[in-house]
Amino acid sequence: MYDAIDCDTLPRSTVQRIEMEACVPVYAGLGRDDHPVRALADLLTLCEHGSKDMSRANLVFMGDVHTSRSSTFLLAARELGFSLQLTEFAQPASDESAYVVDATNPPGWSLYAQGRLIDEAHRSQNHRCVMQTVMLDTIPLA
Repeated sequence: MYDAIDCDTLPRSTVQRIEMEACVPVYAGLGRDDHPVRALADLLTLCEHGSKDMSRANLVFMGDVHTSRSSTFLLAARELGFSLQLTEFAQPASDESAYVVDATNPPGWSLYAQGRLIDEAHRSQNHRCVMQTVMLDTIPLA
């Protein structure tokens, strides 16, 4: 009856057991803030609101860089070619900063592109699209 299962808060051993028994893809917390899909969705949202040449884009990241979510996000940002400026505390963005991620109040990150806040509804829509893409890519076709 299901095309996929997302086991958000279940222990890893339970998720593994479901994986062994289910005939559909099983995910562990795909919709959670600390899942890599969230980092990908946030980066795609920033790219959507910016210039076409991301290889020279400057990104200011404000917040704790040692969290799982932050680490995943920053690794992916480097892979995309962002030039990163890291700071633990909120500070005004310089004129050169095309993108700002304010992660000083987790889990409610704020994304800014070219000085303008990207609204939560748009970010949520992008997150749903990325989750659907991941699921569609892994669901076996009958």
